[in-house]
Amino acid sequence: MSVSGPGMTNCISGLANAWANKWPMILIGGAHDLNQDGTGGFQECDQLIGAQPFVKYYAKVSSIDRIPFYIAKAFRESMYGTPGPVYLDFPGNVLTAMYPESDLKTFAYVEDIPRTFADPH
Repeated sequence: MSVSGPGMTNCISGLANAWANKWPMILIGGAHDLNQDGTGGFQECDQLIGAQPFVKYYAKVSSIDRIPFYIAKAFRESMYGTPGPVYLDFPGNVLTAMYPESDLKTFAYVEDIPRTFADPH
């Protein structure tokens, strides 16, 4: 987990290391509020582009009700197939938003990693 801007860019070395070694990793980075895109908001930089060369999957979480979907997808992507890092960009207004717990859609679990046909077990 990192703060936005320079905090996230300092994590790119960790993403590259996980990518090169095929280690599952999930990096969650803070970002400027969604309504500040392209306005030069505090520490605004395109963190998705910075992460892209070193991750299997990256996404900007655009609403609070989609957080469970993105977290479950991040876990699957980091572990399924060739393991590797993923990056999720969390804008400040998504992190601080309120959501009724009764409306929250959750995933019971992330399915087991599929076995390959070559697995003798």
